[in-house]
Amino acid sequence: MPLFLAGLLSRDGVVPPRVLEEALQRQVLAGGALDSSLLELGVVDENRLGEYLARASGLRLATAEQLAVPDPRLRKLFPLRLAERHGLVPFAQEGRTLRMACAYPADAALLEEMGFLLSQKIEAWIAPEFRVRLAIERLYGHPASARMHELAARCGALVPDAQPEAAEKAPGDPERCVPPDWTVTEAIARLEVAADRDEAIDVTLRFGRRIFSYVALFGLVGGKAVGWDAVAEEPGAEHRVKRVVQPLGEDTVLATVMRTQGRYLGALADTEPNRVLLERMGRPPPRTAFVQPVEVGGRMVALVWADAGDRVVEGEAAAEMMIVVQTLGHALERLVRDRKAAVAGAAAQVAGPPPSAMPAPAPAEPHAPAPAEAVPFPGAETPEERDAASPAARTNTDRFLTVRRSAAMAGLQQACRGAEELLQAASDAERAEALARIAGAGSIGAEVLVALLPGPVRTDPSGALAGGVILDALAALGPWAVPALSRAASSPSSAVRYWVAVLLANSNDPAGHAALARLANDRDPHVAAVARTRAQPAA
Repeated sequence: MPLFLAGLLSRDGVVPPRVLEEALQRQVLAGGALDSSLLELGVVDENRLGEYLARASGLRLATAEQLAVPDPRLRKLFPLRLAERHGLVPFAQEGRTLRMACAYPADAALLEEMGFLLSQKIEAWIAPEFRVRLAIERLYGHPASARMHELAARCGALVPDAQPEAAEKAPGDPERCVPPDWTVTEAIARLEVAADRDEAIDVTLRFGRRIFSYVALFGLVGGKAVGWDAVAEEPGAEHRVKRVVQPLGEDTVLATVMRTQGRYLGALADTEPNRVLLERMGRPPPRTAFVQPVEVGGRMVALVWADAGDRVVEGEAAAEMMIVVQTLGHALERLVRDRKAAVAGAAAQVAGPPPSAMPAPAPAEPHAPAPAEAVPFPGAETPEERDAASPAARTNTDRFLTVRRSAAMAGLQQACRGAEELLQAASDAERAEALARIAGAGSIGAEVLVALLPGPVRTDPSGALAGGVILDALAALGPWAVPALSRAASSPSSAVRYWVAVLLANSNDPAGHAALARLANDRDPHVAAVARTRAQPAA
């Protein structure tokens, strides 16, 4: 049975366990193969990693030289759509045998099926993912992603010259362009059961099309926002966004959200960096831009961008998108934990002392790695504690974490349902019932309400603002809302900061004094004036 790459690297001490965990988390969040994440972290060189790819897959390694000069005749044998989708590229043909370089892990069943359809015997070879993607670019003229180009530069590989005469474009999926009829609750339910990162991102972007004309996700890698996926009114947006690499040192709206760790909803400042960003994305200047970070374990890992072209999007309409993007972070965090548990199982399968030498593997037919038997996830234990723990203790820990994750998702769903009911309530009794549902969800209830700020507002007979349904609900939660309000004090929206200052000042809760002290020096004089009425030094 072929060995898992992660298990081999861990057993042989090539990659420290904590670094391997970081690489696995990066893989879940940024996508691609594990070898790409390891090379980005700089913990192993390409040659050494290639040896382990060959051992883990049981296949021969396709070298950079073998993939450097494509045979254009192979383009007619194997279509781009299959190469792009499955990370495969033909690089040689001998009679009826087609040699195929694969990213790890190779899918034996898929290769067998393709060989039957093509009337070819496919001989699978393994290669680092970025080498396969560059070879696809050389053969078909279809550009690899900006991330693969960055990785190639890091490894000293040459990026292929553009070949417009041979360029093909992988077709987009027209169904993704059609806004689904999901409610917020239905979108959250889909995120809760998403099997992988791509599915979770797809749910989020497609839900966004209910509100916006264009929705994109950027991964945060090495101080840059790297385009990952997009959906728009017409197919093909995903191809262009993958070529966007936006340095976060440039003063764009993306950098603003990164710096403030808040959300953005409104018109874009007409600055040169923002104009260049829009040009890279192929978007006209929108009347309303929406940007929200995706957080996993308290760390910002991605940014979601959305705009509606020449339409204005109000805060109430965007609030649903805010909730779904927040849930995307929870879904990704679950996937990271699941991946770590699976890799722990893979490492446990690799038995015996480390080999003193690694002979080159003999030619072999393609094999797909069998799935590892999962072991209970040990939570925050150290590797030493994990080894010492009894099976019963690990099982209890796993059950606790499963219950905790399920409870968190259930609480979020309950809070979202309560918020929907609150916004639709027609009487005080209905509003009280909705607020009770939100309060029963725990701290996440306040987070959902803060995401909806300021919500519908009402005025008194003189025309002055007198409150609103979301503002009243947050005030009613009292101390339970203060932590969420304090975090929202760094929002890029002056309207949100204003109402945060109003609510914190009215609550006079000592836990909110530190946030009020910051708001007292806010660049918006109206925000600062409200905060100064009650700002006190933090204890």
